[in-house]
Formats: sequence, C-alpha cells, structure tokens
Amino acid sequence: VVLRDPKGRVTDRVGFGPSADPSYTEGTHAPEDNDTEPGVVVSRVPDQSDTDENSMDFARVCGSPGEASSTETTECGVTPLIVNEIDFIQQGAPGDPTGDYV
Repeated sequence: VVLRDPKGRVTDRVGFGPSADPSYTEGTHAPEDNDTEPGVVVSRVPDQSDTDENSMDFARVCGSPGEASSTETTECGVTPLIVNEIDFIQQGAPGDPTGDYV
C-alpha cells in the first residue's frame, strides 16, 4: 500500500508478508495476515507510529475498529455484524413487484 499526498508525493508505504514488493515496503515487511485467527488483524501499533520500518510499525493484534489499536494478541473476540436496516428501491410504477435490495 502506498499513500500519497495531494501533490502525488509518497507519504507512507507498507508491504505485508515476505512476498511484499520491495517498492511498497519501508525497511522490512510488516507481518503477514494469514487470516487463520478470528479477530486478529495487522495494525499500526502504537497508533500513528511511523519509523519507516514496517516490521516495527505494524503487528498482528486483536482488531479494534474505531478505537485505538489494541496491543492484545490472544483471546480476540469477533464482533458480529448486525444489519438493522434494508432499503428497498421500488422499480417502475407503485406496486411493481420487481426491485433491488441494498
């Protein structure tokens, strides 16, 4: 992943796992997300750290969406997805039984 400012200058780069393209990595690659442990993610720890060394700036930790990065690495609870609203877009005239669900 390469982040650029509005003028196109590279402001940060991160490559994940040993097969990461070196042009997308600062220093040594960040840990790979092997997607085998529920709730475990690759995250910048601590938040906003940037030493230009991916292996030091990123770690496999429990996900904490919307909150400061967790430092926990075990017992990661998985928050269930709850859908509380479905919008129905009616096609055609009122009463038309066809439609798209979003």
